[in-house]
Amino acid sequence: MNSLMKKGLLAASVVGTVVGGTVLLRDAGTAPKFSTDARLEGRTVVVTGANTGIGRETALDCARRGARVLLACRDMTKCEEARKFIVLETSNKYVYCRHCDLASQESIRKFAEAFNKTEPRLDVLVNNAGVMRCPRLVTLEGIELQLGVNHMGHFLLTNLLLDKLKSSAPSRVVNLVSVAHRRGAIDFKDLNSDKEYSPVEAYNNSQLANMIFTVELARRLKGTGVTCNAVHPGLTATELSRHMSFYNSWLAAVVVKPLQWFVLRTPAQGATAVVYAAAEPSLSERTGEYISECEGTTIAEEALNERLGARLWATSARWTDMYTDDVMLVSWHHSGVELYFDTRPRSFNVDDVRIAEPEVDYTLTGALSEVSFEVLLTRKVRNSVLSVFVPSFMLIFVSWLSLWVPPELVPGRMVLVITTLLTLTGLFNANVQSMPEVSYVKALDIWNLTCIVFVLFTIVEYIVVLRLSYTDSSSPQVVPEKNGKAAWTREGRWTGKDKAALLEKGSRAFLPVAFFIFNIVYWSYYLNDSQE
Repeated sequence: MNSLMKKGLLAASVVGTVVGGTVLLRDAGTAPKFSTDARLEGRTVVVTGANTGIGRETALDCARRGARVLLACRDMTKCEEARKFIVLETSNKYVYCRHCDLASQESIRKFAEAFNKTEPRLDVLVNNAGVMRCPRLVTLEGIELQLGVNHMGHFLLTNLLLDKLKSSAPSRVVNLVSVAHRRGAIDFKDLNSDKEYSPVEAYNNSQLANMIFTVELARRLKGTGVTCNAVHPGLTATELSRHMSFYNSWLAAVVVKPLQWFVLRTPAQGATAVVYAAAEPSLSERTGEYISECEGTTIAEEALNERLGARLWATSARWTDMYTDDVMLVSWHHSGVELYFDTRPRSFNVDDVRIAEPEVDYTLTGALSEVSFEVLLTRKVRNSVLSVFVPSFMLIFVSWLSLWVPPELVPGRMVLVITTLLTLTGLFNANVQSMPEVSYVKALDIWNLTCIVFVLFTIVEYIVVLRLSYTDSSSPQVVPEKNGKAAWTREGRWTGKDKAALLEKGSRAFLPVAFFIFNIVYWSYYLNDSQE
C-alpha cells in the first residue's frame, strides 16, 4: 500500500511538474515583456470592439489605470456585459457603452457626432475592432466587409475625431495591424474585390491598408502633438477567427484547439502591446511605428510608399465621403510628376483627365517638375434635376399663381412674388457656389437668369396693372344732350381697369407659353451640344 501511494505521489508530482512547467514555458514564450505603472487619470480612452477579446482586455487595463473608458461596440448586449465586468474588476465607474457599428458609416458618424458634443477630450483612440477571413459580405455602403470594417470604418472614425484628438494633445491613435499586412497588396483596379474574392487575400489587403493609413496619418499629424502607431498583438485566441469554417469544425475542436493553448496568447496577453502603445510614457514622441512584442519592428516596404499612401488616403476619403467638391489633394514628391486622379465629386462625373502639356523640368532651382492637366467634368443629371430644375419649376409655378390673386390685394400678392424671387435667388446662389469656377457662361447660368427674368416679369406686370387700375381719375367725356344741358358719361370709353384686366388675362396665357418655348429651345440646344 505504501509502495502504491509512493508511486501515485511520484506520478502526480511528475504530472504537476510537467503541467506547471508547460504553463510557465507557455507564458514565457507567448507573453510580451512589458510592465509600467503609468496612470491614465483624467484621460479619455475610446476602444472599438471592446465587448470581447483584446478590446475588452485593453479597456479593462486602461480602466485599472484610472482612465475614463468608452466601449464602442456593435452588439450592445455584449457591450453592457463587458462594461459590468470591467466596473466590477476595477471599481472604476467611469466606463460607458456607446453604439458604433463599423459596417455602417451612418452609425460611425452618429457616434462621432455624439462624442464630439458630449466629451470634452479624447486622449487615446484604440482602433481594435475587425473581421477576419469571412465569406464575401459588404457593408451598408457596399464596401467589401473586411476592407470596410478593418480599414474604411476606422479611417472614417479617426478623421471624425481628429479635432478632438488635436485639442487634447498630447494624444494617441493606436491601430491594431496584423503581421499579415506584409502579404497584402493594394490593387486600385479591384480594391473592393468585385472581380475576384479570396477571404485570406482580402484580410491581408485590409491589414496593409491599415498599415499604410497608420504611416500616412502619422506623417500628416506631425507637429500636432497627436501620434499614430500600429500594434501587432501577436497570435491571440480571440473571436476574430469565428468566420473560418475549418476553425469551427469538429476536427479543429478535437485536434487544433487543444494544441493552440500552447501557442496562442490569451486576450490579456495580446492586449499588453496595445496598452504599451497607449500608455507607455517613452512613446509620447514616437509616431508612425509598427510595434510588436512591445518594441518597434519593420514595416512592409509597400506601406512606406508615400505616393501609395497619398492615393489610398484620397480613395478612402472618397469612399467615406470625407471631402466636398471644392477639395483637391495635391502632394509634392522629389522625383518626376506622376498624375493619378482618383476623385469623384458628388455632383459631377469625371469624364476625362487629359495631359495638357508635356512635363517640363526646371533645374535652376533644384530639378523641380511641372505638369499641366485638364479635368473634364459633367454635372450629374439626377443631381441637377433634384437640386435645380425641379425646385425652380415649382417656384416659377408659384409666381404664376400670383396672377390669379386680385390686384387690390396688394400685400398678399407682393409677398408671394417677392418671396418667390428671394427663394429662387438663394437657390441659384447655393448651386453656383457648389460648382467649379469657370471663365465662360454655363448652361445653368442661362437657366438661372431666365427663371429670374420670368419672376421679375410678374412683378413688373403687377406694377403696370396697379398703374392702369388707378388711372380712371382723368376727366370723362362730355356728351351734349337734346335739351342743351351737358351730361357726364363714361359710355364708349376704354377704362384703365379694362386694360388691367386684359393684361392679367394675357399674362396668364403668355407666361406659361413663353416658358414652354424657352424649355424646348434650351433643352434642344444643350442636349444636342452635350452629345457632340
